[in-house]
Amino acid sequence: MKNLLLTASLILATTTSALAQLYVSPNATTSTDTYIYAKDVQLYVDGAIELEKNSAGPTEASLYLRDEAQLFQGGSSNANAGDGMISVFQEGIGDAYDYNAWTSPVSEASASVTGNRNFGELNFYHQQGTDLTNSSLATFIPGFNGSSNATTLEISDKWFYKWNIAGQNYVAINNSYDVPAGHGFVMKGTEITMEGVPETQEQRYDFRGRPNSGDITVPLPAGAGSLSDGVGGFLDGNILVGNPYPSAIDLNVFFYDAANNGTISKFNSIRFYDEDRTINSHLYEDNKAGFGIWTPGASQPDPTVGPYNPGNYTVPAFFNFDASGNPLTATGTSGPYVERRMAPIAQGFYIQSINAADTDITFKNSHRIFIKESDATYNSEFRTSISDSQIGATQVDPTDTQQAFYAPQIRINAYMGVSHMRQTLLILHDTATDDFDNGWDGLSPMDATSEMYFPLQTEFNDESKYPFVINAVPFDDVLKQIPFSLKIEEQMNVVITGIEEIDLPTDNIYVWDSLNDTYQNITGGESANFFLDQGTYDNRFYIVFRKKNSLDQYMTADGREVEQGQEELTTSVSFFQNNKQTQLEIANPDTMEIANAAIFDMRGRLVLNETNVGNASRFTFNTSNFSDGTYIVILTTKDNQTIDYKIIVENR
Repeated sequence: MKNLLLTASLILATTTSALAQLYVSPNATTSTDTYIYAKDVQLYVDGAIELEKNSAGPTEASLYLRDEAQLFQGGSSNANAGDGMISVFQEGIGDAYDYNAWTSPVSEASASVTGNRNFGELNFYHQQGTDLTNSSLATFIPGFNGSSNATTLEISDKWFYKWNIAGQNYVAINNSYDVPAGHGFVMKGTEITMEGVPETQEQRYDFRGRPNSGDITVPLPAGAGSLSDGVGGFLDGNILVGNPYPSAIDLNVFFYDAANNGTISKFNSIRFYDEDRTINSHLYEDNKAGFGIWTPGASQPDPTVGPYNPGNYTVPAFFNFDASGNPLTATGTSGPYVERRMAPIAQGFYIQSINAADTDITFKNSHRIFIKESDATYNSEFRTSISDSQIGATQVDPTDTQQAFYAPQIRINAYMGVSHMRQTLLILHDTATDDFDNGWDGLSPMDATSEMYFPLQTEFNDESKYPFVINAVPFDDVLKQIPFSLKIEEQMNVVITGIEEIDLPTDNIYVWDSLNDTYQNITGGESANFFLDQGTYDNRFYIVFRKKNSLDQYMTADGREVEQGQEELTTSVSFFQNNKQTQLEIANPDTMEIANAAIFDMRGRLVLNETNVGNASRFTFNTSNFSDGTYIVILTTKDNQTIDYKIIVENR
């Protein structure tokens, strides 16, 4: 057996075949396998690759990418050839009840046809125990739940779908090679457990096939620009795609490539699907899911030049859906904040057209970059894990300026009663405008029953305003007013608060209720509270701010009186987080009738909800099972007044 072990960054430039720059084949003289084993290495091939298949067995593949090794190719050609395979590992959530969004880095290896081919079931392999080269073909089964052990991997084909662009719906993948290069697919994981607890491990998949390379184009049908209705009208122009290469890609470079967003803007943001992984059910009505929204911000062709720009991201609100995709009820949870700019191998994501005409998007070798998933600077990772402390990755701290540069911004959570949280992001940048800025502003997924969003006029529809969850605006020395809208499903309390503030050039940011002419601070741990009836609220609420030390001059007397009244209500109730006794203690000396008590964590997850609390002069809530961190407590009185307070839990 002949093999080449690579353990450092290497450029392969020796032509060993008339048609390929890298050619690997079995030894014709001895009939033994020949392969390259790349470990923790950036392997670059300037031209095409031709691989001839080894004998079936533990070293069947021609190139093994291990310990975060990645393969790169130059140029725009996709002339890879041969029936030999590369082998590259990627891990997904080991959960038989929840979907991962994928895109394959490999395709069918055919001796008779060159270039990128389709991907399918026959590209899935399973690592045999801890053997680094030996894998067996995965099996697709008709049952509901897949399974995995040291030697076998069974994947349920009931949950194996690709996106039908023409019909704008999911269709089952029913044959061996059914997914074109660059197109994404969704698939549920396997039923694996750790210490008896499900969904706490990741399932490893061995993708084997011809490495994808060169320009990969995916059709993008007409989308939002063809719609006459703005808010809630996002039904068309969706595609499921992803990173199609056996290396990471830079989504900032992908977004700003002239083929994707040049003189004509084709799409506005990238959507990442996520689910509440604590729920084990295959029923649509039980499944809790949503979309996080990412925009690149400023163009940065080289992430190593200047401060690193990670882009902008808002977490999804988790809702369950019926079979038609309509949101039903919330879970009280939301997804975690994670780095999204560097898409690792096999990461799938969604794109929605903002163009009125059919067009396409293109992935290129020039978008590829050597970033490891374990790299703390860029935190490139596949998908998300069940817990806040993610398996194999760390959470991004947006306040850590040593890690990344963020434009001045405030991350705003709107808590819709005790149902769910919608997160929005307001960015201050002198290159932005008050209208739509492609690359900065991110369209809302509008996938919840109640919503907060910024209505913006866009270049793709001059008749209707569209809802955005990410909004970049310019900042100057005049009073700034940014309108936002609320869509409320039923009568409820809405609490709006800033959970992260980065380099804000203002003392405070307020919510102005123009109907009642009141101002409520949402910075520094404060929040705005409103009791609203069902309906859509446009042209009433505004985010307002001014240069440091000047906004208070603009607060109206009525606004101050209302704030003072709220303050008097708040001061009649006192809160004490007794970490020694692991409980929240609330004194209610005026014996107000408390109808509801809710506690949210800073991700918007509802961690405690009690109704009919009563009018006792003192009551407590057990916090022993809370993770360490900051929480928002919201009390609602019987006459629908709200009292909110932030507590810090430390259960060390």
